[in-house]
Amino acid sequence: MLNRMKRVLAASLAVAMVMAPCASAYATTTTNTSSSSGSSSSTSTETETPASEVPTTSSVGGVKTTTAGVYMAKSVNGSAVSTPAASISAAFGLASNEKPYTKVYDFSPKKSTEANKLLDAIAATQGAVVGPKINIEFGKMTAGKYSLLPKTGAIEMRLGLPGNFFVAGAKYAVIRVSEGGIYEIIPAAVDANGNLAFFTNGGQGAYAVIRY
Repeated sequence: MLNRMKRVLAASLAVAMVMAPCASAYATTTTNTSSSSGSSSSTSTETETPASEVPTTSSVGGVKTTTAGVYMAKSVNGSAVSTPAASISAAFGLASNEKPYTKVYDFSPKKSTEANKLLDAIAATQGAVVGPKINIEFGKMTAGKYSLLPKTGAIEMRLGLPGNFFVAGAKYAVIRVSEGGIYEIIPAAVDANGNLAFFTNGGQGAYAVIRY
């Protein structure tokens, strides 16, 4: 079953990434996304949320995010990058005029039906309960223009689990799916207050928190 999912993942996730309510328009009118062939394209996304109302920072369990960005996900109780921005810049070789920039927004099952089915199917192979689903982009701002970081490196992310999903003492993990047919099940640590931490890499992905 997983082999079949991997074969169809690239096409379905590409649709998911296009149709997801990306917050690109809040920061810039141009978003550069890399395809599996290495080419790039420019897209813009309209939104009904006024730019003045977009959260540009967030925190989880008292840990404030280290990177500028847009933090729109309402399915979690806060989201935060905990790796220092300077460490991210160094790891990805950012120039002095480039700054890390993160986008976190809710995944839409209705607009990304195939990707949603895949997230659920992967969770089912683990015998896990599916929790919040979100989109995360790790990118950079260069002279006011946004582009994605490569799918490398190690960036620590924190999410606040909602009370109706968090169960003290349970085990948790995070599923990440990204373009190119790549999926991962990432170990996660959760404290007594339901604050989840995990390491992921740069670029764009759809994520689902799962509970065992």
